[in-house]
Amino acid sequence: MQVLYLEGWLPIILVCIVVAAFICVLAKFVKRILLYFVAATFFVIFAGLFLYSILGIGRWEGMAIGFYSVSALIGTATGIGISTFIKNNKER
Repeated sequence: MQVLYLEGWLPIILVCIVVAAFICVLAKFVKRILLYFVAATFFVIFAGLFLYSILGIGRWEGMAIGFYSVSALIGTATGIGISTFIKNNKER
């Protein structure tokens, strides 16, 4: 039986899912202002890493790091989008 693991894309997709899940779990246990601060910090870190991968590293290695950072940015945005529907324990 042949299973499709999306070859080299699986780790990049998993980074997106893990970051989104981390943001959603964080939304359950911390206040909104801290959640948005963490998300903004992630955004700055991953956007800076993306720019560094293009301008500093270049070539194929930079493109791989760029894919991981863009995947983490997408995961952060998805997690923040989902976190608006998650009720915080401290708000009850």
